[in-house]
Amino acid sequence: MQTARTIEPGTIQYSAGVGTSANFAPNINIGGALGLTEKFDISGRISLFGLSGITGKYQFVNQEKFAMAAGLGVAAGGIGSEEKNDTTITTDNTKTKDIAAENVADIFIFPILSYDFDPSFSIYTSPRIIFRQHKEYNEKNNYRDTLYKVNLGAKVGTNSGVIVEAAATRSERLDSIFGEFDIAYFWKTP
Repeated sequence: MQTARTIEPGTIQYSAGVGTSANFAPNINIGGALGLTEKFDISGRISLFGLSGITGKYQFVNQEKFAMAAGLGVAAGGIGSEEKNDTTITTDNTKTKDIAAENVADIFIFPILSYDFDPSFSIYTSPRIIFRQHKEYNEKNNYRDTLYKVNLGAKVGTNSGVIVEAAATRSERLDSIFGEFDIAYFWKTP
C-alpha cells in the first residue's frame, strides 16, 4: 500500500488498516515506512491474519505529477485453514478432523507507477511477481508457486489520510485468480 514516491529522509509514515486476504478472510495490519534518502525508503507491515513482511523501494523517476519506483520485498506467515475430508482416529478412539494450513514464504519484485492529481490525491498501480514457498502443517508436502499480482490504489492526504487498494492475483500452481481489498489510515512524523 504505497505510491511510487518515497518517504522524505528521516520521516516515518505509520499506517493501520483492515482488509481481506486472498480467501476473503478479514485481515488487520499495522505498518511503517522510513525515508532513508531522497530516492530510497524501507517499509514493513505486520498482519494479524495474513503475511507480514518488509520491502525496499528505489524511486528512479520523480516528475511533478508522475513517479516510478522499483522494489524488492520478502514476506512470511501462516495462511489457510480448512478442514479436510479425512478423519483420523486417535489412540483413545476419538475422531478428529485433519486441518490443512500452510506456512508461506515470499520473495517479490515490483515496479510502482503513480500519478498525482495534486499533492493530496494520488493513484497508483504495482504489478508484482511473487515467488512463493509453501509448507503444509500436517503433511510433508512442500511446493513452490509463482504468483502474478496487480495492485490498484489511491492515496488521499499528505501528512495524514487514507490509502485504499484492491488487488488481483493469479496463481500458476492453482491456475486460479483471487482478489484482495485493503483500506488504511496513515500519518507521518518528522
